[in-house]
Amino acid sequence: MQETPASLDKNTQLQETPFEPLVSVVIPTPPDMEKPSALAAFENLDYPKEKIEVILAKGHQPALQRNLAVGEAKGDIIFFLDDDSIAQANLFRANISSYKNEKVVGVGGPVLPLEPKTTVQAATDLVFASIFGDFRGCMKYAKRGAARTVAEDELILCNMSIRRNIFEEVGGFHETLYPNEENALLYKILTFGRGWVFMYAPEAAIRRARPETVGEFARKIFGYGTGRLEQTLVRPSPVCILRLSTVLFPLYWLLLPLMAFVTPWAGAPAALYIAGDLAMTARIWRTVRSLKLSLAAFALFPVMHIAYPCGIIWAATVRRIFGRRPRESDVEIVKVKEFG
Repeated sequence: MQETPASLDKNTQLQETPFEPLVSVVIPTPPDMEKPSALAAFENLDYPKEKIEVILAKGHQPALQRNLAVGEAKGDIIFFLDDDSIAQANLFRANISSYKNEKVVGVGGPVLPLEPKTTVQAATDLVFASIFGDFRGCMKYAKRGAARTVAEDELILCNMSIRRNIFEEVGGFHETLYPNEENALLYKILTFGRGWVFMYAPEAAIRRARPETVGEFARKIFGYGTGRLEQTLVRPSPVCILRLSTVLFPLYWLLLPLMAFVTPWAGAPAALYIAGDLAMTARIWRTVRSLKLSLAAFALFPVMHIAYPCGIIWAATVRRIFGRRPRESDVEIVKVKEFG
């Protein structure tokens, strides 16, 4: 049967209708933060402003803050950003296009650096983005490959979206976790057995400042380690088991002088690690052509690989014995922008 001009026009309109679901942006902040730097980028987003609402959740428990903010959200897609997440103009379109596939329940992208102020910041970016630094986790800090399905340790909450109905169905974030609340949630969703998947969209990027000092860098990585242990106690996953095995690294270096008396082969793993560090440093030098940055990266790799398992050990011992310092549970929800 031949289509009429009217039906052809209708079909053309349907084909040209852009995919633009309602998006609720959730940003947790400290109680005294009036205007997060993340808000400044919203004026330049390539997405209809009338289809975006922005919700600030002020408090001291980020997972709780996010859960309560989602309870106030009206959008089809919840977009999680941190207060210092600087969205790129194409962020929403690059992220949300993956939701055309009904099996996709969450999408994330990389966290790229701002212009570095210190050598440590520049070197940190190189370490974060290297396979030697964090294996699969490195894709969270650099654009790598094409859009693809990923596991729970390949996305980061400061640049991640999720379908609101799925988030509510699974009960949201575990409110005692921070960080790693997104890892526990993603693994929980993936184990529902409904064929749901998470996507990595390399073009859906934000920018954030890297740690400015070695101490700040070490504290951040140490915190990731404590978060992994807490996640393991709440919702263990195969990734958790792999990550927990990193506690062998500092223990090996601690016991190496004693083991050297037992066998001459005790130093073989140490030699292999140093060779790997040198190889990655050489690769970095070929990219940046800066001896100063390359040497800084060479030093930061062992800091990273020791701070993370030390965080796990601390959470498994000191925190288990003395508990966590209680946090205030008061949360203030502020709708900075509503739909329309």
